[in-house]
Amino acid sequence: MIHVIDTDSGLGYYLNELKVFTETDLSLVTITSAAAKSWYQEPNGRKPDYAYDRDYTSFYSVKDGDTAGNFLKLSLEKEAVIHTVRVTNRIGHCCQERFEGTEVKVYKDNTAVHTCSTDRILSHEELIKDIDSVSRQTFPYNCDNVKGDMIYLTDTDPGSWDLGHGISEIYVIALERQNTKPKPQLLHETLFNKMNKTC
Repeated sequence: MIHVIDTDSGLGYYLNELKVFTETDLSLVTITSAAAKSWYQEPNGRKPDYAYDRDYTSFYSVKDGDTAGNFLKLSLEKEAVIHTVRVTNRIGHCCQERFEGTEVKVYKDNTAVHTCSTDRILSHEELIKDIDSVSRQTFPYNCDNVKGDMIYLTDTDPGSWDLGHGISEIYVIALERQNTKPKPQLLHETLFNKMNKTC
């Protein structure tokens, strides 16, 4: 059962559509390569590949002082219906507040087709709490099930100090099944036809 309630009393709300997805409807999409405008070279080890190496102790970071036009492009193994992009901020040590202004877009054929959104927005003070907590530093971006073959991240707010974000991990989650269930009227017609054949 799904229970929807308006917790902000007043005028209430209008619900036009409600979609429910289960884990069997969703799957991880493999990221095959990454490219960035600027990052810290070795031996610091903050290269673009670290944004999807499944190791939360490593991270990709925009290079300080070189944030203008920054981007991180993640190529996917195939075109997919992008449901969510889960972005984990830099874990541990410092600089979690730099995540402010992180923007996520879906691209298809090198063209931006959608800007994803997140309801989980933390203040500067909140970002620097629990810096070792993966769950607290992870932000789900809703991409509204648009088709794409690349995920594009950028830090839109490097501030006056010209300091960009650090990203520990990115998971791309796609909608695996679409419209697999027949419409109610078609199901009814199918059953009716079967009944006629047995009569």
